[in-house]
Amino acid sequence: MTLARAAETAVLASEPRRAAGFLAELLGVLADLGTQRWLADTLETTVLVLEAEQDADRASAILGISDRIREAAGEPRGGVRVIAEQVRHARERLVAALGAERFTLLETRGRALSRDAAVTLALAGLVACGPDIDHP
Repeated sequence: MTLARAAETAVLASEPRRAAGFLAELLGVLADLGTQRWLADTLETTVLVLEAEQDADRASAILGISDRIREAAGEPRGGVRVIAEQVRHARERLVAALGAERFTLLETRGRALSRDAAVTLALAGLVACGPDIDHP
């Protein structure tokens, strides 16, 4: 999906707020379609934006739900995308920043989220990145 790749490109170019705009739009499209496809990718890219914006609690919870979605689909954690390494490093930085116990608690809470709750949580985090981020 073009929006997913545009968001990943913005993250790799160290433009997290630009990525946030693409991701907010993409989450709206995925919610409208009611699909799981692309959701784990989108949530993981959202984690990279939120971690860059110092929203470690929300990023950790979103990692939990993205992991659960991948497991249900039989996919490896982090997928096989260009940003898989960045997601792995973000996970390590979040554990270091929050401590293993708090990270695990937040990740576990995230795993319990419904698809709709995960989208709502991700959108709230993206909108908090700046006033120029539209909420679909």
